[in-house]
Amino acid sequence: MKYFIVWNESKTEAFVTVDAGLAYEVRKSADSNCVDADGRHSETAVAFCNDWFEDNCTIEEREL
Repeated sequence: MKYFIVWNESKTEAFVTVDAGLAYEVRKSADSNCVDADGRHSETAVAFCNDWFEDNCTIEEREL
């Protein structure tokens, strides 16, 4: 199983998800597109976007 970690630029805060599409939207701080594969809006993803929208966020892909 894969999961995705979206890091802020300094790698002090992160958002973690198993949804690749959601991770991509969070990385680019597209808070209005922060929905999971089932179409549910993610308040946690939006909060991360709001806090780190000026950062150069990155995605780290991991395997369980």
